Amino acid sequence: MTLSKTIGAVLFGALAALAVAGPAAADTWRFANAASPGDRAETSALRMIEIINQRMGGRHKIEYFGSASLGGEREMTEGVKLGTIDFAMTSTSAMTTFVPQLAFYDMPFLFRDTAHARRVATGAVGDKLMAAMEAAGIKGLATAESGFRNMLTNKTAINKPADMSGLKIRVIESPSHIAAIRAMGASPVPIAFPEVYGSLQQGVVDGLDLPIGNITPYKLFEVVKHLSLTEHIYTPHVFIMNLDLFKKLSAQDQAIILAAAKEGADLERKINDDLVVQWTNELKAKGMNIVPVSVQEKAAFAERMKPVWAQFENRIGKGVIEEAVAAP
Repeated sequence: MTLSKTIGAVLFGALAALAVAGPAAADTWRFANAASPGDRAETSALRMIEIINQRMGGRHKIEYFGSASLGGEREMTEGVKLGTIDFAMTSTSAMTTFVPQLAFYDMPFLFRDTAHARRVATGAVGDKLMAAMEAAGIKGLATAESGFRNMLTNKTAINKPADMSGLKIRVIESPSHIAAIRAMGASPVPIAFPEVYGSLQQGVVDGLDLPIGNITPYKLFEVVKHLSLTEHIYTPHVFIMNLDLFKKLSAQDQAIILAAAKEGADLERKINDDLVVQWTNELKAKGMNIVPVSVQEKAAFAERMKPVWAQFENRIGKGVIEEAVAAP
């Protein structure tokens, strides 16, 4: 079965499970996601929901709210913290206001490659960061993957650090992301993601950074010219749940939720593995200028951005960065 058919099967099965769930009731939970239809983040979230709805035996059901219908990532995280939203899928970057330690993942050029990033995110360091969420009233269920962020620009392609000088770059409202973009030599401009397309179209900003998988679903190739493969920050997605709700559940139901979240996370990583090359080729075919960045220039970027590590070390926790760097 091709990956496209696999994704279609996941969507069909998940939506069928949601239909079986019927109208909202007292035991129906709300799952919020900012992802649009067709985004790998929605596909993986629907896989998780499908599994839970099938395995709960009618004890509980989940109703899905996509396309940021319950708010952006920051609002969803706050909703999970307060208990007005039961589940969400969000990026770690959007959670740093509530869980400062998650700024760890925003440290530029922290990981050697995707395999290293995944080992850290799903290993001992990742477990510590998931546990840190509990102080904010959030239960971390599983770490998925948005991917490495690359620079998308209009005025000029980014080949070297000097190319960033004077550019206005959209960032999420995160101190660590703001610091990273400033260290690259550009001016960070916090803008909510739903406003990004219009901001690029109107020239409010000169570019932004995103994983490759986030470009096509939101048609950003229509309003941005250059994609420079800087791979400067690795951003996980995470499945989260209100902590009080999780604690009230039986051990059996907790295990079902954790297993379902892991399956959803594994699916998103598989989609990234299978489709990054295809996405890149499609963007090139749509007219984007794909710019490889040399190892030497990545090293120059890394050196320029290294002070960001020291700036956030106390917030992240002493020794956490060193532990990640030393991980095999």
